[in-house]
Amino acid sequence: MVCITTLHRSRPSRVASDRRGGRQRCCGLPVHIHLMAGAPKELSAYNDDAGLQVNQEGRKMSDRVSSTSRYLRRGIFALLLLMALVPTTADAESLGTTYRPEATTFALWSPDTAKVQLLLDGTLHSMVRAPDADGLTDVYAVTVSGDQHFKRYSFRVDGRVARDPYGVMVDPATDDNIVVNMALAEPAGGWAPRPALNAREDAVIYEVHVRDFTIDPSSGVDPEMRGKFLGMVQPGTIFIGRATGLDHLKELGITPVQIMPIFDFKSCSQHDPNHTGPDCYSWGYDPENFNVPEERYSVSNDPVERIRELKTMINEFHKAGIRVIMDVVYNHTAVSW
Repeated sequence: MVCITTLHRSRPSRVASDRRGGRQRCCGLPVHIHLMAGAPKELSAYNDDAGLQVNQEGRKMSDRVSSTSRYLRRGIFALLLLMALVPTTADAESLGTTYRPEATTFALWSPDTAKVQLLLDGTLHSMVRAPDADGLTDVYAVTVSGDQHFKRYSFRVDGRVARDPYGVMVDPATDDNIVVNMALAEPAGGWAPRPALNAREDAVIYEVHVRDFTIDPSSGVDPEMRGKFLGMVQPGTIFIGRATGLDHLKELGITPVQIMPIFDFKSCSQHDPNHTGPDCYSWGYDPENFNVPEERYSVSNDPVERIRELKTMINEFHKAGIRVIMDVVYNHTAVSW
């Protein structure tokens, strides 16, 4: 059933498509249609209790109402079908993606041009300027219905391909971000409390590079986890009878570790064909996506697992009483480095 609302002389009325009269509902979401000038006046005469009332011009007028209503209902049905197939624009709740199982909103800040489009899973969608809110201006957004989890996307800005600066995952060796249901990427058992730090003067900071910390066999870390997020927090590792890795940091009394760039950077990655191979070395100060874990530091290639491995590393540090500082330099990018 399609429910429509007609307006005549600023007075709303409802027409139900099942012809039974009485009060009808349309999934709790009536579609509001404003009739243009010249619409039949009799369409405005609807009473929820008595059904469709026609004026006293006789049965011919009743037939006119029935015919007009029938064509109007057909038009509304076609409109609703079109709305179901075409993505709708929406206010941007935040930049990047706002994922829900029923729909995902994509938002991008574009102060220099209104020519912004979304390429999602091979389909191009137009984006429109969202209302200014919370100090944000020049934000363009579109909401695409359906479950977009694991769908690949990128933006087109003035015809040029652009990654999502706020994307949480990327397909290696491409400029395609990936939509992720972040609720699936939580660490097993949930988050441990962040260790307390009563005074900053009490901090004993240890700067560390993910690859360097465990890449050598003397780290005592299992081979498949050397140079990885999970290798950073593997417990019980030793070399010649001495604690290594996480247990060594605990022995030193470290309170936070400051980890050198852990986000997606260009050098030595699959996106950099000139610097490939296991022996390629980079500190990571040429980022492409600040919110995407570097794929070289993950054991798994699965997008959700890659995120979970980073979260697991941070969580295990917290369990060991060690806080985590991310080394981030926002004026260093793959373009400027």
